[in-house]
Amino acid sequence: MTSDKLTEIFIGMRDRLRRTALYITGNQYDADDALQDAFCRLWERRRSIVVEDKDGCPEGYMSRTVARSAIDVMRRSTDCVSLDDVGDRLVDDDVVAVADPADVLRLLAHIVDCSLPAMQREVMHMHDIEGLDIDEIAECLSLTSVAVRVNLSRARAKVREIYYKKYQNVFKP
Repeated sequence: MTSDKLTEIFIGMRDRLRRTALYITGNQYDADDALQDAFCRLWERRRSIVVEDKDGCPEGYMSRTVARSAIDVMRRSTDCVSLDDVGDRLVDDDVVAVADPADVLRLLAHIVDCSLPAMQREVMHMHDIEGLDIDEIAECLSLTSVAVRVNLSRARAKVREIYYKKYQNVFKP
C-alpha cells in the first residue's frame, strides 16, 4: 500500500477508529494515544498491507490494529483496575453497589480478549464495536453470513457465561 493510500483510508476511518479505541480504553486521551500508536504500526507495515486483493480488507486490518493498540495502552496504564478490584466494588456484603461503567467495560473487554477464539473475537469486535453489519463482516473475513451469525452468537454466549459465572452473586442471567 502506498503512503498516500494508507493515509487516505486511515483519515476516512478516523472517527470509527477513535470510537473503537475509546470503547476499549474508556478515556479520550488513552484513545488518542492508541490511535497514534496504531497509525505508527500501520505506517511501518504499509508496504505489506494488501489493498487490491479481492480478499484484502485493509479497513478490518486497521481496525484490529487500533483495537490491539488500545489494549496495549490499557495494559501499560498505571491506573488500570484489576479484575479482582472490580469484583470488590460490585459486591459488598451481598449488597449490589453501583458499578463504574468503565470498570465493567474493561472487564468485558478483558473477557473477550482472553477467552474467545480469534474468529469469534474478531467477529464480535467488528459487529459490536465497529458497527459493521453481518454482510460486511462476511465479505471482510471471507465467510458466509450464516458463519458470521454463528460466531457472533457463540461469542456473546461465551462472554455472558464467563461474566455470570465470575459474578454469579451479583447478576443473574
